[in-house]
Amino acid sequence: MKKISLLLMSAMLFTVVFTGCKKEEDVKKDETPKPQVSVEKINNSLTQKVTGTRCPPCGSWGWSMMDELMSFGAGKSFFISTYSQNFVAEGFITQTSTDMDKMWKITGYPTFVTNGKPMLSRASGVNTTAEKQMCKDEMDAHRSKEVIANVGIEKSLDGNTLNIKTSTQFFSNASGEYKLALYIVENNAKWKQSGHPQGASPIAHHYVLRGAVGSTWGETVSTGVVTANKFFDKNYTYNLDAAWDKSQISVVGVIWKVNGSNFDFINANATK
Repeated sequence: MKKISLLLMSAMLFTVVFTGCKKEEDVKKDETPKPQVSVEKINNSLTQKVTGTRCPPCGSWGWSMMDELMSFGAGKSFFISTYSQNFVAEGFITQTSTDMDKMWKITGYPTFVTNGKPMLSRASGVNTTAEKQMCKDEMDAHRSKEVIANVGIEKSLDGNTLNIKTSTQFFSNASGEYKLALYIVENNAKWKQSGHPQGASPIAHHYVLRGAVGSTWGETVSTGVVTANKFFDKNYTYNLDAAWDKSQISVVGVIWKVNGSNFDFINANATK
């Protein structure tokens, strides 16, 4: 009986010790640093309609092209309409949009830009069929590339103050200077639109760029050599205009890589 009792006690002691070790290992796993916002390993595109509210083509074939690209690019691309200080400008003008116009040397409106590349086929007039296909091809090509980095974004509101949490995570070894730009976008913002059938009265515009958090091209998150799985957490605030529809506000994050005086598109993501 004594032998049996000793055996049972030994077995119980082994179980306790083993269980205790297992729990300790689980605690260690939970302590591994993680991004404050989940980051998805996927390539998303950014498609921009460079436009103006006094531009008749922007309200006619440009409006239809935006609708078609949004349908094609659902789940592949995020969309922004940028209104710069140009000869067809009236509503929604921002310095951020004007900076983008200058960077991409935009001369005609509308122009569609996918992943920082103006998609132009205009040797003898605007070839809308070709330009649409160029945008679509770029979306598909980017989706199939190796994922270098992406950003996770969360937003919350406190009155007119927008609080933004971000995590930029690298999925491949990389080198150079990488910036994270955050763009404030209001979908269905109202203004007139030349060329649109209902454009004599204020109508809802697609994903209007309202501004950027900080500078147009963002804040440096990494410079030099960075290894795969490295991440960078950053928090921001942005004061919204009280007239904007807060239920329609999203934050679009874009990772740019500095290339001399230019910026190469790396990836994009947005809040829901």
